Amino acid sequence: MKDKTEIRYWLREPGEEGVETHIMRTMTYKVPEVGEVIHFDTVADKGWLERSFNHLPDYQKVAFFPKQEIQIEGDFVVVSVKRYLKEKYSSAEFHSVFQSELTGRHKGPEIPTGNVIEEFEVFIQPFQHSELTETPIAKVRNLLSPILGSFKIIELIKQNPGREKEIIELLVGGLDVANESIEKLLKIVRDDKNWK
Repeated sequence: MKDKTEIRYWLREPGEEGVETHIMRTMTYKVPEVGEVIHFDTVADKGWLERSFNHLPDYQKVAFFPKQEIQIEGDFVVVSVKRYLKEKYSSAEFHSVFQSELTGRHKGPEIPTGNVIEEFEVFIQPFQHSELTETPIAKVRNLLSPILGSFKIIELIKQNPGREKEIIELLVGGLDVANESIEKLLKIVRDDKNWK
């Protein structure tokens, strides 16, 4: 049984989930992670193709030349990774599977064998700086702002004793955002890969 691993890359324009264009298929050396920025260059030299293969009829050029929609160049960010495990069955000669010593011309019976295949579907979008591509420390800094803002509001109560009710309303209004930030912070802190 042999293992074979490959990655299929799909371009997904922002806001167009479900409308992806297949860009390429590669062997797997490293599985990309969500948020990772990868440089792609699949642009073909159209002039060279036309000069080198001018003997081909137009219908063969359409069939063999790379399609315009899969030609991309630039930085792209990984937005989603899906992993698939498949087992495909085929036939193999008995002696090739079990290394048996069969003599004569007879190769022996064929038996079913399984082949495990691991595939990854990686969806990419044109790169833009976003929360997805921020470093963990930048995310922590941004998430601390609403929490620190809550403490600043509490200091205002101390400094303005006559406006306590008004300031407390302001504090209560921002608690949902602060709580959401705390949950996101805990997620970042608990993720070991952020601290390697």
